[in-house]
Formats: sequence, C-alpha cells, structure tokens
Amino acid sequence: MLIEKGGLGSGTSGKFHGVLHSGGRYVVNDPIAAVECAKENQILSTIAPHVISDTGGFFVAVTDEDAEYGPQLEAGCRKCGIAYDEITPEQLRLMEPKLNPRIKSAVRVGDKVIRALDLIFCAALTASANGARFYPYREVTEFLKENGRSVSGVRTYDRTRSRIEEFRGEITINAAGPWAGRLARLAGATVDVISFAGVMGVVPAKLCSHVINRMRKPSDGDIMVPYGDDYSIMGTTATLVDEPDRLELSDEDVSLLIDEGTEMFPVLKDLGFRRTLHP
Repeated sequence: MLIEKGGLGSGTSGKFHGVLHSGGRYVVNDPIAAVECAKENQILSTIAPHVISDTGGFFVAVTDEDAEYGPQLEAGCRKCGIAYDEITPEQLRLMEPKLNPRIKSAVRVGDKVIRALDLIFCAALTASANGARFYPYREVTEFLKENGRSVSGVRTYDRTRSRIEEFRGEITINAAGPWAGRLARLAGATVDVISFAGVMGVVPAKLCSHVINRMRKPSDGDIMVPYGDDYSIMGTTATLVDEPDRLELSDEDVSLLIDEGTEMFPVLKDLGFRRTLHP
C-alpha cells in the first residue's frame, strides 16, 4: 500500500527540473553522488526509456573563471568513470544557436531529460497490476503500535472524505522526503532532515536542444533544460527552510535566475518566465 498526503508525485518526486544527470554536475564536490547519478541514469534508461529524452548535455564556460574549472571537471569525470568529450565553441554554437556567442569552452556529457509524472504513473500502473494499492490524500496522523513498541500500521486523515482510516502491515516505510523527519517524530524516532526549497522558471520558448550546465561547481541558476517542444526550464535556487509546507516565492530568487540564465542565453532577458514554481 502506498499512502500519500497529496496526489501521486505532488511532492519533490514530481517537482524538479527534469534532468537525469550524467553525474558530471557532482564529480568535483561530491564524487559519490556523481557515481550514483551515473548508475541511476543507466538503470532508468534501461527500464523506462519511453519517459526519457536522450538529449545529451553540455557544460559551458561563459567567463574565464568558468573555463578554469574545466580541467577539474574533466579530471573528476575520468576519476568517476563518466564519459565526456570536449567540443569547440564553434561546434557548439551550430548545435545551440541561442547560446551566448562568447562561450569560451564546452564539454559534452550524457545528461538526459526525464518526464517525472509520466515515470511516476507508469510505475504506479505496473505496481497496481502486481497487486499494489494506492491511497492518495491521506495524511498520516499516528503510527499504530503493538505493545507500545513495534509499528503495525498507521492512522490517517482522509482529506477528501474528512474521516479517519487505519492501515495495517508488517512493515511500514517512511519515504516522505522533506517530511520524513516529521513522520519519524510521530513514530517516536529521530531523523534529521535539512530541507531546501528553490525556484525554477518556465521559459515560454525552447532555448536549447541539450541540457546546458554552467561550467562551475553546482550553484544557483546554473542549468537550462529543454522540456517538450515549446518550453525550457531554468533552475534552480536553494534556500534553507524550516517548514516545507510553507514556502514563499522570492522576487530575489526570480531575478537571480533571470540574471544567471541571461549570461548563458541572452534572449532570456526579453523572454522572461511564463511562470515560476517551487521544486
């Protein structure tokens, strides 16, 4: 049984920019995560190719400082076993004409784009066909225990019917992402969770055909993602939050995304965002 406070994919699982990372983003500051990304890329590309666009990706140097990061990026890719190759700015501009014409260098990696909600619902359909049951819009309010110790299920509040329900099972798994700490406390346990929220901007135009990363350590406003035929997603910012249910859209975050994105795609300054959203 899957018990979900909202609809399927209503949390972090369905709210991200859609990149299936090659691992290149993390090879310098978090090699373990880089290797995990590469494995995830391979597994998902094998089991769910129908929800993935094999766009490929590039790291691009806009400034001299970006270009100085290039050797670290390539060394990290070699160390983590992540495929890459260099191409000239002239070659890249032929493939991505909307990029800043002053790009100084570029490295190609195996980034892809994944349609999160398609993946979630395909997984749900497969699980349902194999006997799984889904209970959306049920918020867990209490863990049921036998003899005051071992968890035997949960008590929930059905938000659509305004009633209390109980679900029992031999094993209860807390997979609540940013809310995992709150759920753990209901069970009398402690799970430390550091939650970050951010802003992404939906651009009303397809600015690129590949995933475009800024050639630097992961930071705010450093990635542009082609999404479908008519949109691009600029991401993202990261702000420490105490309560993932209460998020406020910051004008400063939106301005930062526009400014950073414009350095890679000058036309973004005029296009702006059709809408913004929290991942």
